[in-house]
Amino acid sequence: VVNPTISAPPVTQLPTSTALHPLGTVHAHVGSSVTILAHTHGLQRVLDADTLVAQADGTVVGVVFEVFGPVTQPMYSVRFATPEEAQKLKAGEQVFFAEEWAKVLDTGKLRMAKGTDASNIYDEEVGEEHMEFSDDEEERAAKLRRRKERKAEQGTAQQKQQLQQQPQPRQQPVAGDAPSVAKRKLQSYGDLFDADLGF
Repeated sequence: VVNPTISAPPVTQLPTSTALHPLGTVHAHVGSSVTILAHTHGLQRVLDADTLVAQADGTVVGVVFEVFGPVTQPMYSVRFATPEEAQKLKAGEQVFFAEEWAKVLDTGKLRMAKGTDASNIYDEEVGEEHMEFSDDEEERAAKLRRRKERKAEQGTAQQKQQLQQQPQPRQQPVAGDAPSVAKRKLQSYGDLFDADLGF
């Protein structure tokens, strides 16, 4: 695995007139990367790669390399050239961003876009039974809809089966009617019984 070349941020110090907004708290160090846990959810927007990350005094420490994690609690990674350089940010330290140096992703629009995480061999949307959802609520709703459809199908199949299994009422012969059933061969003394004669 080849580590990407980490270029220096375009500026090293933000002007004192720059309004800084809280980005998050340094969560962990992993090699030459620092993970930042965002203070705000990303339901409407998240910061994208190449957003400048600064300390409280406006000193630029790096740029956002990657955004990951759930939308409700996004995390950002900042990469440095060496692990020693990453140590200039301490775990628990609060970091900031400036609107004019930020790249923003509108996650509200992304959430409204329909689609799934899966595609077939020709890069087309797949059938409902093969869908992989990026949104838990949509997945839950689709599964519930399929479950209801299956129950409805099973219900109609069971009703048909019950109707077929129900004993049909015997029709009593009416005097003068010809028997509708063909005579069968006598198999026992019970077959000799004649209802009209009583024996």
